[in-house]
Amino acid sequence: MYLCPIIRMVQIDSSIFTTENYDDEVIHASHMHDLTHSDLSNGENLSNFSTTTMSTVQKINSDENPKFTHILSHATKVPGLIFLSGQTPVGSDGKVVAGGIKEHTEQCLKNLGNVLIAAGSTWEQVVKVNVYLKNMDDFGSMNEVYEKFLPNPKPARTCIQAAKLPNDVDIEIEAIASA
Repeated sequence: MYLCPIIRMVQIDSSIFTTENYDDEVIHASHMHDLTHSDLSNGENLSNFSTTTMSTVQKINSDENPKFTHILSHATKVPGLIFLSGQTPVGSDGKVVAGGIKEHTEQCLKNLGNVLIAAGSTWEQVVKVNVYLKNMDDFGSMNEVYEKFLPNPKPARTCIQAAKLPNDVDIEIEAIASA
């Protein structure tokens, strides 16, 4: 029977630290090692295994959108993916734009587009969209704008009704794009 500890890698800035060791041999703190069960059980020196250096996480903000840097970034870019924070229907002045669900949907999508540009991406690279509606009765009207705004083929999408959104807006949209 082999006892194989779980090795947890924790990234702080661009360094990676281990939280476990094996046979009193700590894995190098600056690299992540590719380890298999047999690697850990045969007693070989772990420093002989291949390493992969982790890339830095990039925080992105669009100059076109209001900034809330004290609580979030507009997006976070990691190797291969861009996670876009939920955008509400606010203009560059930080105030909710006039109109109803159609105008608000368009503003949310414009705000996401601004963030995609700042991240060096496009709507064609978006792989997943999450839409949060205050009232699911707005689903059809939201879809009219969404369908015209996003290129084909459309990304995967989830749409749910949310009981309460920031500043009591009627819609918030977030997305994930490939980098």
